[in-house]
Amino acid sequence: MRAFYAVVLTLAVAAAVVGCSSGTANVPAPLPPPACAASGAQTYTGLLTTIALPSSGGITGTITLPQVVGGLPAPIGITVGATIASQARAPLSTSIIASWHMTFSGPAQQFALNYPPSIALLLPPGIAPSTLTALFVPAAAPATGTTLQPQGSGRNVTFTASGTNFSLSECGAADIQVLQSTGGPGPAPSSSPSASPGPTASPTATPVPTAAPTAAPPANVYVADCGSLCGGVSPTTVTAYDAQGNLIALPGTFPGIKGANGITYASSVGRVYVADCGTCYGTGPTTVLAFTLSGIAVPLAGGAFAGLQQPGILYVAANNQIYVPDYLQNKVFVFDVSGNAIATSGTFPGLNGPYGATYVSDNNLLYVANFNTNMIFTFDLQGNRMPPGNAVTFPGLNGPAGLTYAPDVHLVYVTSKNANAVIAYDINGNKQTLPGTFPGLSGPSGIAYDPDSNLLYVANSIATGGVTAYNLDGTPHPTGSWTGASVPVGVTIAP
Repeated sequence: MRAFYAVVLTLAVAAAVVGCSSGTANVPAPLPPPACAASGAQTYTGLLTTIALPSSGGITGTITLPQVVGGLPAPIGITVGATIASQARAPLSTSIIASWHMTFSGPAQQFALNYPPSIALLLPPGIAPSTLTALFVPAAAPATGTTLQPQGSGRNVTFTASGTNFSLSECGAADIQVLQSTGGPGPAPSSSPSASPGPTASPTATPVPTAAPTAAPPANVYVADCGSLCGGVSPTTVTAYDAQGNLIALPGTFPGIKGANGITYASSVGRVYVADCGTCYGTGPTTVLAFTLSGIAVPLAGGAFAGLQQPGILYVAANNQIYVPDYLQNKVFVFDVSGNAIATSGTFPGLNGPYGATYVSDNNLLYVANFNTNMIFTFDLQGNRMPPGNAVTFPGLNGPAGLTYAPDVHLVYVTSKNANAVIAYDINGNKQTLPGTFPGLSGPSGIAYDPDSNLLYVANSIATGGVTAYNLDGTPHPTGSWTGASVPVGVTIAP
């Protein structure tokens, strides 16, 4: 199980802010600030803004407000407190274990959210996610409070919903509640649907199925390290960490790696795959190696992952296939999880130095970085070039190396290796302005999004650059020292 978790509560929202009082034509300008305006309110201009939530019931976290289409004509203020409003309510057989009250202040204006806000929470030990639900109650329409069911395990639980519409007034508010069942961990799935529909004599007789705690190590961030081959101090290998950058000792040692060049996690088989470029350094063959999450080698058949020269790597869960951009051959190879080549109807045409790739679930397309031409190409999963255009705009890149997609905010993040930068774009290639600037980068290469912690992890490929973590708005997120990763070139998340 994982050592660190966060909860993401995603709300599909269309919000409107309206004035507390419209006033009349003869009211002198400027109008005084609304009575609900509070000192210390965090300014929200319509860009990604992350606000810390005060501790409530031993639970802490952050709320990330989304980017607004076209921005806001004037900023609004957001204040969050741990005192819940009077309309807060909990369904029967539940108790509120954490709650927050959000107040919105600012000039009257209309705006629409172009993707949902999210709330990331860290649960204290001992709270079973199966006992939790969440409730979002807008003050303007408390009867429309939406109950959300959990997904996930450990200390990280994701609550999701869609089609939740409500309005917020200038002096409006909303309550967020985390609810815990007072009747135990909840019913276990019935193993005999044809049994009597009446209540069981002993609801505790059938335990809730749980995952074995030894099924996976507490690591979830896996880093491909080029090591001494690229000027570092350690051998080329893979190192594993928890979400806070603490090194996790594993039973296996990821043996046989000759030149780590990329890494991906295949959820369908629970394996880490490493793009191994031995011929790049004269240390051995070039191929793809497979390992368990504990670092133990998984044998593959002879001829698996054949034909590669300088590979990157990406697993796509949508079709359970592995895509390998080859920088030297200007093409993308496609394999199944056993390393067998997959024939595609397209040929991934036009590539020039393909380095990294990511899959965007919004449009079911593969985005491939052309390192040599500073361009991003989009393809369907069969390798056919797709609109918009042959090359999506993606301006401002200088050596695009790694890509990742964060579905919660519908943004593609690209490492610009030669410029020591990470740039965010919408899925149409339009550059986004974020509050943060991704400081502290040093030859950023691989990048990965962790939906559990709602963080971005960047592998800095300049010696001693290490791994850096960021919030989705580009502000740094403090973590541990990432000991052992001397020249990280790739990073992947194993939830």
